[in-house]
Amino acid sequence: MNSELTETIISFAGVGSFLVMAISWISFARISMTAIEKRMAADGLPRPCLWDGVVGARVIWIAAAISFPLGSFLNPFWNPSIDAATVRRYATTLDRRLGLVFILSGYSFLLVGLIRAALGYAN
Repeated sequence: MNSELTETIISFAGVGSFLVMAISWISFARISMTAIEKRMAADGLPRPCLWDGVVGARVIWIAAAISFPLGSFLNPFWNPSIDAATVRRYATTLDRRLGLVFILSGYSFLLVGLIRAALGYAN
């Protein structure tokens, strides 16, 4: 395989994984995260990530907390940023799936970027 074809494939993989990540990020934040936070508030619980103000970084923590098994490398039992066990109780199957797509597409985007840089295609 020639160098230009490889660079084109990697570029399309990067753009594709970015688009999936962006769409799933917005979908998860608007559909799942807000619903989980509303269900928790209805039971008198605070937001899962009190440290997050307007930045919105809690999307990543909530998605990881509900997508991966509790106690796994990507979702440890003890996490000072979020109470994963509590958040998981308020997540539906759709929430878990959207979160998994978001997290995996984000990792894919990062992996493609690292491969691109390692092969010397990054400008």
